[in-house]
Amino acid sequence: METSGLHAAPAHAAARGEQKGQLEYRGRGRLASAFFPQARTKVERSNGRFTNDPKCGMLSLMTQAGDERPVSKVIGSRQLTDSTFVLSVERGERQFVAGQHLALGLPGSHESREYSIYSGRMDSPIEFLIKEVDGGLLSKEFAKLRAGDSICMYEPWGAFTLPAPKPGPQKFMFVASGTGIAPFHSFVRTYPGLNYQLLLGVRQGSEAYERDHYDATRFVLCTSRDTQGDCHGRVTDYLKTQPADPNTLYYLCGNYEMIKDVYSLLDAKGVPKDNVRTEVYFYF
Repeated sequence: METSGLHAAPAHAAARGEQKGQLEYRGRGRLASAFFPQARTKVERSNGRFTNDPKCGMLSLMTQAGDERPVSKVIGSRQLTDSTFVLSVERGERQFVAGQHLALGLPGSHESREYSIYSGRMDSPIEFLIKEVDGGLLSKEFAKLRAGDSICMYEPWGAFTLPAPKPGPQKFMFVASGTGIAPFHSFVRTYPGLNYQLLLGVRQGSEAYERDHYDATRFVLCTSRDTQGDCHGRVTDYLKTQPADPNTLYYLCGNYEMIKDVYSLLDAKGVPKDNVRTEVYFYF
């Protein structure tokens, strides 16, 4: 997704003048908000990603620091829908943990956008699931890249990861909207035998985004504008009909409205807040 990266900030942020439980940051672009019991965060900038970290219990903004723009070569791309594609870039010696993200940019430009890594930890090249955004500064330019072209790629970071060192027998529920499925694809590629259920909410069945990469018995597609999915409606419509296991770890990734609604639903069903991880995307 075309985003700017955000994840957990130090708990002492409130000491810098923000009210307790509330952080406010300003930049360029439209206003996006995320409201959860742990915190109230407002971010005004061109694009973004939020992640809640149970260690500090709040949402926050983080931007990539430094002026260096390391250049890598594009390996190629594959088109998944009219507006969504997977971009493959040479990995080099770059290491990452499944669930992390990194910033991409173009040589000669100071703009960058952060994308969750789509490929597995041992995969090469490194891949990103990208949706072209109308009016976006970079996503449409990324769609024009061909094998051999140059792209700026920073180092991976982020805390939206599975428990270390291995998931083990723990059960996971992954809930995504749209290209928010990217980190879950990385999880599944990285951890064979992972005990998971993946719930993807999209508008149309054509947006199932390489559904054949997952165990068919663990993948549920919810479509809101056609009946080609396993469930007609939103992910919350499906979750309302399912029991919630308080011992399952829930990972939510996608647009703000989906995450807000699913978070509230899980809370009402008795899922402990510490068992819910979120990463919110918004487009620009």
